[in-house]
Amino acid sequence: MVKVNVKRDRFLRLAEKRVDRAVDAIRLVGNLSDPGNYEYSADEAKRVIGALESELGEVKFRFRSAAARANRRQFSLGGGE
Repeated sequence: MVKVNVKRDRFLRLAEKRVDRAVDAIRLVGNLSDPGNYEYSADEAKRVIGALESELGEVKFRFRSAAARANRRQFSLGGGE
């Protein structure tokens, strides 16, 4: 049980730091949308958004896949052996 608590504590500590940094980085990317300070084409904006959405999609897939693996049940015919 101790190992589970260590893994959980490590997850919480790292997730908070990494998500905070990711959110800050996304906000900085969002600042690039200010036409008063930057010039960009619609295609460039679309590519930036696409890259962010693609990576977020990969993160979602990995968490959902991990959850599905954790919820998998062992096959049994119910014979008790």
